[in-house]
Amino acid sequence: MARTAQISKVKRQFIITLRHGGQSIRKISRTLKVSSSAVAKTIKRYDETGSHEDRHRNGKPRVTSAAEDKFIRVTSLRNCSPDKCFTEFK
Repeated sequence: MARTAQISKVKRQFIITLRHGGQSIRKISRTLKVSSSAVAKTIKRYDETGSHEDRHRNGKPRVTSAAEDKFIRVTSLRNCSPDKCFTEFK
């Protein structure tokens, strides 16, 4: 899991466009309010892959859908006594 939020695709496109326009990494980072290391990594990744798209990530795919997750939450709350489920709020 990432420590911080990812840079959006739009910002990555702007980074590449501004860099091709001749702006420095520091100026791009100030303009877009992104760290200079993130700008440098984005440019490096673009130079290596030729794309600003997300890379493939490893990990097990989800087994349940959002609707199934909601059903599980609602069902567990219905089947739980108030003393068990809400002890953390007392």
